[in-house]
Amino acid sequence: MNPEDFKQHWDAAAIPPNKWRGSLYFTSDTGHKIRYGHAPAQGQTIGSVVLTHGYGEHIDIYFETIKNYQKMGYEVFAMDWHGHGKSEHANKEDHKRSSSQGMQRHADDLSSFIEDIVTPQRHPDSKSLIMSTNSMGGHAGLLYLKDHDDVFDAAIMSTPMFDITRMGLPKAMTPVLRWAFNAASKIGLKNVPIPTGGSISKKLERFAQPPTDTKQTDLSGLNIRSYIADLVRAFHPKAQIGEPTVGWIASVYNSVHKAMQPDFLKSIKTPVLIGTAGKDDLVDNEAQDKAVKYMPNAEQLFLPSATHVLWLEPDENHNRWWNAIDDFLERRTKAPKPSTPDNDDTIPFTQPANNNAAQPRNRGFNGFVAPTAA
Repeated sequence: MNPEDFKQHWDAAAIPPNKWRGSLYFTSDTGHKIRYGHAPAQGQTIGSVVLTHGYGEHIDIYFETIKNYQKMGYEVFAMDWHGHGKSEHANKEDHKRSSSQGMQRHADDLSSFIEDIVTPQRHPDSKSLIMSTNSMGGHAGLLYLKDHDDVFDAAIMSTPMFDITRMGLPKAMTPVLRWAFNAASKIGLKNVPIPTGGSISKKLERFAQPPTDTKQTDLSGLNIRSYIADLVRAFHPKAQIGEPTVGWIASVYNSVHKAMQPDFLKSIKTPVLIGTAGKDDLVDNEAQDKAVKYMPNAEQLFLPSATHVLWLEPDENHNRWWNAIDDFLERRTKAPKPSTPDNDDTIPFTQPANNNAAQPRNRGFNGFVAPTAA
């Protein structure tokens, strides 16, 4: 990669334009001090996006994503989950100690954010409300959609954590693992971090903390978006968290057991675009396939060569993901397309029409899986 390409990506990941406010706080109904930010749309406002993130992340690594939504005409309300980023951390004496509170607590905080901040502050011209998230945020988002089916007009979920890997064990072992983590929580191990040698913990920690060597100079073959995200993490050491706790893993297994039931999935009527990564080694892609099968208005884009965070993929997959989002929102919402604003520093994501489209996971066209009737 030449210096010009690096600079273009670096500029794209810089602070969003147009009066970005990123150091705002509110107290949720669960008593958490939650950090959030707001970015007005560039040009005409057609809608509002509520943006959250995955385990160990925070909204500062999503500036390019925020700017792309701004360019499309969406204002963005972005939130750090409790225990993540610059929101209140679970342990005030050890900010890296992750929370043991469950996924439903995150969904409740999201509800407070929407009711107390987003709804009263939305632009008067905003015609649609869109959820946008990654990994763990998709799990909390799914729980929210179950209880609030009339709030969001559509949801964008990159590699949603509808289920997690099982330490190399077969799916039939899931009930045993759920029992084991719940039993460990009840005997006093709830707040104990899982050793980094563990499969789940090691993979999650990879996204929670930057690598020790952030001075890499050989950029050949490097995923520059992911590398810049690691640099941003290094710039914000107090926003980092460590290994998940026994109680956190138990809460995920409990929530997965409930949320992956067919009746639960059938009840979610919100149109959802699910991005599935072929080389994802953290979440269970079969759970995403199952969700698409039962959710009546779900669509799926499968990117065979992508890894866990589609928002940080190299250009080819990144462009296909954003083209899918653009197409999905155009079909699923009634907001008009704005004119492209001038003088923005985002990287164009629209590819020529003759580029090879990503192959669908199961069926469909243009990289999508068609909605499946319940």
